[in-house]
Amino acid sequence: MINASRAQQLVGLNAKVAAAPTFKVHLLKTLIVPTPDTPIATFTAAEANFTGYAAKALGALGTPYIDPVTGAYVAAGIALDWQMTDALAPNTIYGVFITDTTSADIEAYEMFATPIPLSVALQGLQYVPVMAANQ
Repeated sequence: MINASRAQQLVGLNAKVAAAPTFKVHLLKTLIVPTPDTPIATFTAAEANFTGYAAKALGALGTPYIDPVTGAYVAAGIALDWQMTDALAPNTIYGVFITDTTSADIEAYEMFATPIPLSVALQGLQYVPVMAANQ
């Protein structure tokens, strides 16, 4: 595997940071095992649908920094909240995916270590998006 240089990683992440305010964050209600080649249709077919759900704007990301655990450049966003308005369409949330402004391309995805059940009115979840440089 050929890894990008640290400078190339930072350039790539800075490009995502600049575009981030136009990105959308979506929740996944189905367990999938994505790879970089997973088609967007797989993600959209697994998107959450509980009452009150809508994809959210990612918003601005902070200045990239080096994660002391992974050594990768990362940039974090602000916390995003979702809440069920009733219990008519319960979902279990397995992860998130982030799309570009047109929802045509996957920019990032994350599967949660522990799924989050949403089955009771007013249950919700909070997610802090963190994007990492390609290594």
